[in-house]
Amino acid sequence: MVEHRLAKAKVAGSNPVFRSKFTGRPAGRPFRGEGPDPASGPADWEEVDMVVELEKLNEDEVRVLIDIEPERMQEALDEAFRKIAKRVRVPGFRPGKAPRPIVERAYGSQHLYEDALNEVVPKAYSDAIEELKLTPFEDGTVEAIDPKDDKGVRVKARVLLQPEITLPDYHSWPRDEAA
Repeated sequence: MVEHRLAKAKVAGSNPVFRSKFTGRPAGRPFRGEGPDPASGPADWEEVDMVVELEKLNEDEVRVLIDIEPERMQEALDEAFRKIAKRVRVPGFRPGKAPRPIVERAYGSQHLYEDALNEVVPKAYSDAIEELKLTPFEDGTVEAIDPKDDKGVRVKARVLLQPEITLPDYHSWPRDEAA
């Protein structure tokens, strides 16, 4: 068997004849899968920057008003840009390397804004429901998304609550012993 020059150099390779001596990761460099889940958005979304108001419509229905802060909206826009930049092919640039203004021009700033809203509104809605300690009967419906002057967003959602059921004192009812 002829020994290859790469085998002497101990270079990692996929060829089973030339085995790699790599036993771990280099110090200070995490594996690709470590860290927070990138699909969940920025890691600091756990602390919510929003103002929540509750407006009672009737016994079983409320309107939740959620003001999403500009910082959180900007983070969502940045995250949407990163996701879009990887997919959009811009002539003259490698995928994911085009500058933001060029990607916005090619993809459309309105689409970028909609993608950011699709990320931030469901998370803000679930955080608001949890903060208000509501028990919804079904998922709420978003009535309106209004942009504010300072680049924040106000979301209005209508939520149908689980009805409160109070049972009478059934212990005092006569029982049929035969059953």
